[in-house]
Amino acid sequence: MNHLACIMDGNRRWAKEQGCSLVEAYQKGLKTVEIAIDFCITKKIPYLSLFLFSLQNIQRADTEKNIVFLIIEQAFEQALSFALARNVRVFFSGNIACFPLHIQTICARVEQATKHATGLQVTLLFGYGAQEDILQALRRMVSDVQKGLITNEQITHERLVTYLWTGHIPVPDLIMRTGNVSRLSNCLLYQAAYAELYFLPVMWPTLTVDHFEQAYTFFTHTKRNFGL
Repeated sequence: MNHLACIMDGNRRWAKEQGCSLVEAYQKGLKTVEIAIDFCITKKIPYLSLFLFSLQNIQRADTEKNIVFLIIEQAFEQALSFALARNVRVFFSGNIACFPLHIQTICARVEQATKHATGLQVTLLFGYGAQEDILQALRRMVSDVQKGLITNEQITHERLVTYLWTGHIPVPDLIMRTGNVSRLSNCLLYQAAYAELYFLPVMWPTLTVDHFEQAYTFFTHTKRNFGL
């Protein structure tokens, strides 16, 4: 496996089920992120993408968004130390400009601090939506055609990918989703054409190494013919 993508669903529902706060749920979800990173390192999977916060999530109540931002602020130093200790490079992909300036600054600091890491590449899909990503890529490509930078004949699948927010990562081999929901929810739609899909009935904060092992085993036993 070259690229594992995770749709991290179920934090809010888990908090409600457990009778705990959203802060506690997201903090426990961060521990699952650490498990995912260590799993990929152990299995020598070079790329990991985590759907952290969608553009649609921005429509949620300010109280919930502020909790997410608070967790990011509080966990920043610890998460950065965790990444650096494991030689992990971190990217944020999405419309980062839609977030408060202090959150944008944190994203930039993490990317800058890990830019020389040569190990696992972790992409956090943050302020991300696949449909919006495709749309902004097409707009930029059309603009370049109008400027004479590229011709119509040079518009190819390979070139379009370079305009995506996620253009730095290969297509996902396996997309796994927690939360007992069987859909992609606007995650990596353009790149998911031949990805294997694995849906789990558990919430993201409760995910364990065993769950990742099960997903990995599912993938290794799947015959992939890419439509041939």
